[in-house]
Amino acid sequence: MAINNNDVKLSESQRLSDEEDGGGRVTGREVIDGNVNNLFQDISRIDRTVGDVALRKAFIGISTDNNDTYLGSHLILTEPPKDKNVSVLLFNTDSQTDERNDARDRIEGYVVPSIRASWELVGDQLKGQRAIVGYQREELAIPEIGEVYKLNTPDGQTSQFVRVTSVDHSVVTFTYNNGSEYVDFERRKIEMQISAPLIETFPGTQPVPGVPGNSASLVQTTQVADSSRYYSIQPVSASITAGDLTIKTESVMRHWCPAPKWKAHCWIRPAVTRVKRWSPPPTAIAQSAVVLFISAATRAGRMCNVAYYRKPSPYRSMAAPLKMMGLATCCIPAGATITAD
Repeated sequence: MAINNNDVKLSESQRLSDEEDGGGRVTGREVIDGNVNNLFQDISRIDRTVGDVALRKAFIGISTDNNDTYLGSHLILTEPPKDKNVSVLLFNTDSQTDERNDARDRIEGYVVPSIRASWELVGDQLKGQRAIVGYQREELAIPEIGEVYKLNTPDGQTSQFVRVTSVDHSVVTFTYNNGSEYVDFERRKIEMQISAPLIETFPGTQPVPGVPGNSASLVQTTQVADSSRYYSIQPVSASITAGDLTIKTESVMRHWCPAPKWKAHCWIRPAVTRVKRWSPPPTAIAQSAVVLFISAATRAGRMCNVAYYRKPSPYRSMAAPLKMMGLATCCIPAGATITAD
């Protein structure tokens, strides 16, 4: 006897839900092909607005009366979601018994703690806050939108990864008592919105000229840990013929979680020393009238949305009025010269 296509079954796990104990062991319940909501529920209007991550655990197996060997098994996605805002990915946890919390921890483990961050917390950051405040030396790099940091309480019992969603900073004068006199010093104060509320209170410190004591929470940078493999599907953007060694697709990336879009504005800076003309390609309509005054060093090699302006008359001086036309996306390579049209 042989193993036929209809002998390959997709079976449900114990709990098809997004509760903490979702998943579990395999059951004898088959996921019926073609049934609506056989694994996932409908997407609510709230989820379409604020985003959601739905995790489901299922098992592939053979249901047959013979003991033939099944060779060359694999699992693929053959059709992407019709909704462009929905992403579907597959991954294997190599566990027969794990639950949703375990799968979530595996996903969130894409970053691991690295070195001490270039900034410290100012004062206590309370449980439930959606923003944190820090300070740093003026010459150090400012935290950027999208970066992930790990906060650790002084006793090391609690930690949390936080993703920066917006940054505001200014130079502030602080006062420090060294035991004999008061000393004024300047530091950059950073106010950062984060993607999720704090799960615990993280003690901070009063700004000091040097390194704060052990009573303050430790802030660490993170680095990507490529420890998991995820599989999805992307339509090709050009026809494929036999013998082709390359294929073209819109992207090789898929969103694992809802990804907000933000605009990082680049403001006029009078410190620019050289301005020259730049001729954009004919297709770059959004960049056809660009006057940029930004620090190329701080944005070198990074994609950013740049505010662009047009003067009503030929460019003469940096003090001349500029009319903001909108935002354009560009990548400023290392060593680039800021240009104007």
